[in-house]
Amino acid sequence: MLTVVVAAAAVFVVLELARAARRAEHSVRTRALTHRGARTLPSRIRAPLARALASADLDIAPEDAVRLWGACTIGVAGVGASLAPT
Repeated sequence: MLTVVVAAAAVFVVLELARAARRAEHSVRTRALTHRGARTLPSRIRAPLARALASADLDIAPEDAVRLWGACTIGVAGVGASLAPT
């Protein structure tokens, strides 16, 4: 019974969201799709990190290195949590 109620509520929510999306102005949706440009690190962090990456002979931008570090951290945390959930 609960499944039927949740499914009916989900259908109602999807229909309401679709109706609201059709009514939204095209300019608002177009502006949301534009490219915002690459994010850069602050210069006080970027400069030392760029020097450290260059001295380690790594050909990677500091922003890409930070993204890679974050992705690896999340991946290791996910594996650790799945192996020892407590």
